[in-house]
Amino acid sequence: MLSKRTLERVAGVLFIVMAVAFAVSIATHVGIDFDRADIGESLREVIDDQALFVTSEAFWLVGSLLLVVAAAASYLVFRSRDSGLALFGLVGLLSGAMAFAVGEFAKFGLLFLAHDYVDAWADTGAIASTARAVGILGGTAWITGLTLLGAGVVPIGVLIVRSRAAPSWMGWWAVGCGVLLLTAWGIVSGNDVAFIFPAIGGIAALAFFLMLGIQLLWHAVPEESA
Repeated sequence: MLSKRTLERVAGVLFIVMAVAFAVSIATHVGIDFDRADIGESLREVIDDQALFVTSEAFWLVGSLLLVVAAAASYLVFRSRDSGLALFGLVGLLSGAMAFAVGEFAKFGLLFLAHDYVDAWADTGAIASTARAVGILGGTAWITGLTLLGAGVVPIGVLIVRSRAAPSWMGWWAVGCGVLLLTAWGIVSGNDVAFIFPAIGGIAALAFFLMLGIQLLWHAVPEESA
């Protein structure tokens, strides 16, 4: 069985690698709108930028899978400080990771549909309709994932502030970015301003995961005072 300090280090490494995977995905992201009138043009853009598209979605999927393990590790690390908040954090992060994974499988499905559309192996009209539905599914799963991620980050931040398991400013940072992520469903309004809040929250959450990973890797979680 892993010692407490070893478990903290494992959790730290997982959070760091996960944050890097998500960061690479964002850096290579290809912005393709699957909800516009000319869905065929969107599918052609997938093929034109296939290397970046696959790289971005693959790293996001890897980050999502790492999030599952990191969430479990963080629960084991923090449950002795507040089992209730640790459990809420675990459920939120796990649910977010699963939603992200569903979105990524939909995105990879779009890659196959894009090839069929461009190569005209089947009825392009039917392919376009299917691609639009799959694209909306992927986008909905992604927004849901952001919301659930926020729901998981907030209790972890509160736990840190209350128990001083890490520097309290880090806990407040987590609470702030988690609240911003909870506004993710505003994206469906189509308002550019509504996109800004979850975008800032998402970037801040990645920074939090990176900082938390470094904290756990290099510093032991203080023992709870009697």
